Amino acid sequence: MKVKRFTIKVVFILLTANLFWAPAASSVESYTSTPILICSGDIKTNCVEKITASFSDGKEVEAIATGRSSIVECENVSGIKTSCTYLQMRVPGLKNEDGKDLIQVIGWIQPPNSDRFTNLPPGALLFFISSGGWDGPAKFLSSGKCSTRSSELNCRIGHALQPGVEFTARIIAKDFTPAWTTGTLLNSRVTYEKIDGNGVFTYQGEPGNAAGIIPDPQNGGRPEQSNDYETNMWSIRTIDINDSSGTVLRSKGCGGLNPVMMTDAFWVGLPSFESASESISLSVNNPHLLSTGQPAAGRFEGVFSSAFTKCFWNKTAADASGRIQMEITYPGESPVLASLTSKLIQDGFQLNAAGYHYSSPTLKFFMKPAQAKPSAVSIKKSITCVRGKVTKKVTAVNPKCPAGYKKK
Repeated sequence: MKVKRFTIKVVFILLTANLFWAPAASSVESYTSTPILICSGDIKTNCVEKITASFSDGKEVEAIATGRSSIVECENVSGIKTSCTYLQMRVPGLKNEDGKDLIQVIGWIQPPNSDRFTNLPPGALLFFISSGGWDGPAKFLSSGKCSTRSSELNCRIGHALQPGVEFTARIIAKDFTPAWTTGTLLNSRVTYEKIDGNGVFTYQGEPGNAAGIIPDPQNGGRPEQSNDYETNMWSIRTIDINDSSGTVLRSKGCGGLNPVMMTDAFWVGLPSFESASESISLSVNNPHLLSTGQPAAGRFEGVFSSAFTKCFWNKTAADASGRIQMEITYPGESPVLASLTSKLIQDGFQLNAAGYHYSSPTLKFFMKPAQAKPSAVSIKKSITCVRGKVTKKVTAVNPKCPAGYKKK
């Protein structure tokens, strides 16, 4: 397969929604990333081996490469540049918002970052599936910021993927061991195995709802009070255990156990794993309102394997599923407990929470203390003891007659 290479400045806010939260850079830094291509005879690693779509009627279809692809230089709103792969594929039977059966696949691998406080993003595998491609029709946003800017690149937005279709992507990443995965998927299932030194990942789930934001230079592209539009997105980010952000899990020997945290927030920070409190904190950020003016409600889905649960919390999946709690803290407010549900699944448990609001809460997960078993209540009994004409009543937990007395 021929891959075209060219350089273009692309502000990819929509594409990195939910996955990439970088601080405002005081100076622009660049780094070398590895584009994810389609596996072939010559390309056996850092590639996507297969993408399939599962429909509600049970039909499963494998995506077919159309031959249209390119590697471009993308630049985010913080000025950080990276190489991105754009691959166009066709999924027979798929009907996206534009009526087409095309998907656009974008992915790359970022090298581990040794300094947690640098401008550069963390070492990670990032992968996106959206509708469209070169042969898909353009869609321009003509409201809000774009009412006078419709010809700008930023006002060209993606059509929504067909709802209810589950996509599965199998990706091979060279020498890659995961720390954790975040993303937008619904009903997600993520598996990892190491084969010949490579990390082999299977990501499965439906595209989840996501905020659409038109970048505005005046606020650095950050979420504003309301969405510009709503869309859906299939996106994942798996952090490399060798990144500085994976230090705690690496020190506990939890590398490769890959807890999964999916949410509909526009920006997601790096989770904080605290050894002392055995807690996980996740900062998220999203406009407070939908484009309709209605409040934007949050959604969270977590999947924790039995191996991770044992490594991080030293508990079985069944015990952890019954004891896990989620605390939500809004800026300037006291923490509140969230309403959540958890259930056992194959080799782990799944956690779901909804109904909290945006814009920038911190989600914290921890185990509620085990309830102390009530101490046994000692019940005293009474017996009557006699010696000749003398009678004595003895009361005790285990009453016995004194020497010379017999129990009556």
